[in-house]
Amino acid sequence: MEGLFSYAFVNIRKARTVFGCANMVLAELGSEPLKSADGLTKAIETIGREIEEILTTTKKQFFVLVLDEYDVIFYDKRGNPSDFMYKLLTLEENLREKGLWLCIATISNNALADYNLDDRVKSRMGNSEVFFDPYSENDVLSILRDRAKKAFVLMPKKDVLLHCAKLSADSHGDARRAIDLLRMAGECSSGKRMTDEDVKTAYSILQKDRLNSIVGCASHHQRNVIGAICINLLESKSNSTTTSEIYDRYCKMIVKEKALSYRRIVDLLVELVNTGLLSSRNVSRGRKGYGTEYMLLMPLDLVGLAIEERWWKSQVESQKTRNLVDDMQKNFRSRRSRFPYSLMKYQNLLKNI
Repeated sequence: MEGLFSYAFVNIRKARTVFGCANMVLAELGSEPLKSADGLTKAIETIGREIEEILTTTKKQFFVLVLDEYDVIFYDKRGNPSDFMYKLLTLEENLREKGLWLCIATISNNALADYNLDDRVKSRMGNSEVFFDPYSENDVLSILRDRAKKAFVLMPKKDVLLHCAKLSADSHGDARRAIDLLRMAGECSSGKRMTDEDVKTAYSILQKDRLNSIVGCASHHQRNVIGAICINLLESKSNSTTTSEIYDRYCKMIVKEKALSYRRIVDLLVELVNTGLLSSRNVSRGRKGYGTEYMLLMPLDLVGLAIEERWWKSQVESQKTRNLVDDMQKNFRSRRSRFPYSLMKYQNLLKNI
C-alpha cells in the first residue's frame, strides 16, 4: 500500500502558534521555514507546492499529511486555528482539480475536546473519527509478560506482573511507562526474583523522578504558579482550584517583583496541563459564565516537597496551626459567655499566624 502514496508525519507538539505549525510542516516536507511576516496564506501555498512537487517526482497521486498532537494549535490565543484548517481544506480542493489527492489525518489524545472551529470549516470537513481505547490491565499484562521473558533470567511471578500492570492501567494506561516501571522494579530487586515491594518502590521512584523533572525544568514564575496551586489546595482541603484563585495567590507570593499578566498565567497553566502535572475542566458558574478548574494529577505533598522542602513543611505546619485554632474557636463559640477571655486570646493567636 505504501507504494501507492507519499506521506509526511508531523508532530506539532512544540508548535506554540498556528504559523509555527505551518513551518513545522514545511520543514518535514524539506522546505525552508518562512518568517511570520510572510503570512499564513503564503505558508499554505508553499506547502501545496512542496506536496505537488513530491507527488510529481514520485509519480504518485495520493499524499497523506498526518498532524500529531493536533489539539496544540487550539492553545494559540492570538492565532486562528479555524483559518489554518480552512486554508488546508482549500489546498486539498486545489490539488484535487489537478488530479492529485491530499488526505489530512489528525491525532489527538484529547478525544472529548470540542475544538473551536468555524461552521464553514466543519461543513467542509468530511471527517471520520477513530477512537483508540487506553491499554487495559490485560493488555499491559500481556506486554509486560512478553518483555519480562526477554529481559529477566529469573522470570517474575504472575502476581508481581499483575500488580505492575494494575498500577500502570489504573494511573495512566501507558505501555511505555509500564515497561519503565518493570525495568525500575528489576533494578530495585538487585538480581533477585522481583517482588511486589520492588514494584511499589519503583513506582514511588518514577513518580518522584518525573515530578522533579517537571518542576526542575519549570521557570521561576511557573514554579510560583505550582506553589500557588499547592497552597490553595492545602488551605481549601479541596481537589481543585480555579484560575482566578491561582492568580490571586500567585500575586500575593510575588511581592518583590512584577507579577505576570493574567493571560500569561493562563498560558503557563496550559503548559502545566500539557506536562501531565495538572488536569483541567470547564465548569459553569451560573451568571458568571464558565470558568476553568485545575486539579493535581500527583500527590499534593510530593509536589510541594519537589518545589522546596523547607518552604512546604512550613506551609503544612502553619495550616495545622490554623486548623487547630479554628477548631478551638468553634468549641469556644458554643460557650462564649463562660470563656470570653480565652476566646480573645485564640483570636489574637490566629491573627499572628
